Amino acid sequence: MRTLETVALQDIDDAPLSGDDALSAHYAERMLAGDVFPPVNLGRNQHGVLCVCDGRHRIRAMLLLGWQTCDAIIDSTRD
Repeated sequence: MRTLETVALQDIDDAPLSGDDALSAHYAERMLAGDVFPPVNLGRNQHGVLCVCDGRHRIRAMLLLGWQTCDAIIDSTRD
């Protein structure tokens, strides 16, 4: 089952969030300019921790902007 939820960025496992900082910075600029991005896709690991399936750069951009939450599609069927 997939659900759309608002989640706290601090609740997402941040281990895989390193990467292309230039792209994340560009996304942050576009977010500030009012561009709308699709929700990120998250799954839960075997411990119930939210993990990023798609949207690492968008999450990094939101963190750079100091945002606290994001919209996410959570796939509860992922292992």
